[in-house]
Amino acid sequence: MRFLAHWYSHRTVNVNVNIVLAGIIALAITVGVMHPLEVAGVHRALEDRTGLDHKLIIGGLTFLVDIVADVLVYYGLHWLANHWPGRTKPKLLNPAYANMTFMKDATLVQFERILLAPIFYVVALGLQHFLLLQEYSVALATVVGFGTGIAITRTLHTIWMLRADRRALIAMQASEDAALFDSLPADVPEAVQPFSQPQAIPLSAQPTQPAPPLQPMNPGTTSTRGVDANPTINPTTNQTTNTTTIPTTNATTSV
Repeated sequence: MRFLAHWYSHRTVNVNVNIVLAGIIALAITVGVMHPLEVAGVHRALEDRTGLDHKLIIGGLTFLVDIVADVLVYYGLHWLANHWPGRTKPKLLNPAYANMTFMKDATLVQFERILLAPIFYVVALGLQHFLLLQEYSVALATVVGFGTGIAITRTLHTIWMLRADRRALIAMQASEDAALFDSLPADVPEAVQPFSQPQAIPLSAQPTQPAPPLQPMNPGTTSTRGVDANPTINPTTNQTTNTTTIPTTNATTSV
């Protein structure tokens, strides 16, 4: 039982459960209202007065009774599941909607249902009217038609809410990251700031090593690589040759 209560505390779960419960309760209310009207012959009297087919009158009355009952029942169930003071950890289970007021939260769900209402009522009333043409009773036609409409629209609404919850969590996380970044003091090095991007250092700002000074070379001395600094030309081959010498060290010995 505690496991079911925990899952029911999740907004996506309890919204679906509450809508289904509201639909079932509203369906029971609708049948409870429409059956006495049928017995009393109200739809026949309206048919004689308006000239409309009594089946269309039944469909219109069913629509009005169902929508009023459904909205009122759902608002009550939504308050119990998401805004009752004794609910379980709303900020942990439903962080994207934890600070939303009851009227705004419940009205958002009703707005989403309004967008799906055409699909629901086309299926529900269309199937009800079809079954009435097949000479089924008003109660059975209403149960089958509205039950099918609830099943179809609940599936579509579940997919919609899951995608909306994912977008809301991504937006909330981005807002928290931006607030954390703005709260850092200005003198914090970029290396410890979140999301800092490495910046390229221009060549003019890069440190350079000064070149070693050039040492003058005396005539007749060898280069540091042991190659004679004064190349000679061979008169027989007319080619320039470099004579390699081994540098010697002149040391003076003091006695």
